[in-house]
Amino acid sequence: VIDYGASTAELARRPDLGWLRTFRGNERGQHPLDGPGTQDITADVAVDQMQLDHPATRVRSQAELLHGLGLDELVEQGRRIWQERAHAPDVAALRARSRIREAEALTDSSGLGGFVVLEWDVGSNEPHPAR
Repeated sequence: VIDYGASTAELARRPDLGWLRTFRGNERGQHPLDGPGTQDITADVAVDQMQLDHPATRVRSQAELLHGLGLDELVEQGRRIWQERAHAPDVAALRARSRIREAEALTDSSGLGGFVVLEWDVGSNEPHPAR
């Protein structure tokens, strides 16, 4: 599960509607009641509540997940390709350069990289703790 999220206590400490987000045209929107139907509304997930019955195996940020999956190597490969072909860029060189910029956006801790990632190992034989 990948989403905006925080603990219930953290969400409760946020100022007025700090757990609610609006977007319009791929940018942050206004107050959720401004211009009904003109912006998307989403809410941060209370990650502790999602784990009450089945605690996640791992909880980390999207940036940590992507680095753990080998993003750094892909970015380095993109840099090498771009450096080799920058003098006469072709589609492969442009894709390589794009990989670098996309990785920056996906791992920015103040944006997408700050998404919370909850992971559950499926098929584990480990018993769940008694509640």
